[in-house]
Amino acid sequence: MKHLFFVGITGHTMRGMARAVRDLGYQVSGYDPSGADPGATWLDEQHIKWSRQFDAKQLSGVDAVIVTGAHVSPDAPVILAAAEHQIPVKSWAQLLGEITASAQVISVSGTHGKTTTSSLIAWLLESAGRQPDFAIGIQPFNFDSSVRLTNAKTVVIEGDEYRASPLEDKSKIQYYHPNTLIITNIEMDHPDFLPTKPP
Repeated sequence: MKHLFFVGITGHTMRGMARAVRDLGYQVSGYDPSGADPGATWLDEQHIKWSRQFDAKQLSGVDAVIVTGAHVSPDAPVILAAAEHQIPVKSWAQLLGEITASAQVISVSGTHGKTTTSSLIAWLLESAGRQPDFAIGIQPFNFDSSVRLTNAKTVVIEGDEYRASPLEDKSKIQYYHPNTLIITNIEMDHPDFLPTKPP
């Protein structure tokens, strides 16, 4: 897989992932109909090619379309065009799980505190000289991106329990296969995807 096309690329995790996989040697591009700042300016500063409009020609040479929970539906033009050109569509979570499959994964789950706890763990490891990879829902203050992927031995992932994308009925965290799972707490959450109450 060489060229990845990100849908909703200005979002925190999507733009972070786009830069991270580019640094691993992938070609990246994408589009986002919202095109909002700070993501739009950040992408331009990183010299990542993206557009506010989608054209099927943008999928020329693309090996996979990467989606997340926003900006996409089964009948979205980009999904229909990918199907027509037999280009696989993967969720952001699935891609992350594949890239980090050989690492020691620390994943933080729970109804509240995932982002804060994940950021603290990543910074503690960084301060200890461990230089972990990470994927966090926002850009922590102490790092310059929400995602860092360098094939490190340890990766810290914010383990969101919500649907990986509107195109599948699988939780994001199911793709991560954590060696260490930290659960901050359990409450009724995401009833549109997880309709039953915890015991």
